[in-house]
Amino acid sequence: MPGYKTHIIFGLIISIGFGFLMSGYLDLDFFNFSLIELFFSIPVVLVYSLLPDIDLHSSKISHLFRGLALLFVLLAIIFDLKKFSITIIAVLIIMEFLKHRKFIHSITAGLILSLPLIYFSPILSIFAFIAYLSHLLLDRNLKLA
Repeated sequence: MPGYKTHIIFGLIISIGFGFLMSGYLDLDFFNFSLIELFFSIPVVLVYSLLPDIDLHSSKISHLFRGLALLFVLLAIIFDLKKFSITIIAVLIIMEFLKHRKFIHSITAGLILSLPLIYFSPILSIFAFIAYLSHLLLDRNLKLA
């Protein structure tokens, strides 16, 4: 089973290759990247290439997410953002019941989790989905649900 470093490297290679192919060889105006999109695509690819393992308690992304979630809950409590803190706590509780290599390890989950990035940039959403798929491809787990 590939480790997190392998998932990151493979995700970067696949995403960069896809971006290069789309911007260089196909004359599509949609794939004209801005400098900001290029800058934010790297952390997006890093996170989404590891995201399918968020349901694995020992994974790097799970530790990072749980730490950030607790920090955000504390900040939400300090700034009296009850709905935000309740939402984060609910997500943390749901994560406890997810089984590894089930729904989160599916193409459908990758699509659902990358769609919110369309709000910021369709390009970032596509890169997120490609990075997510790269993880599934390495794990040989390309299933719809």
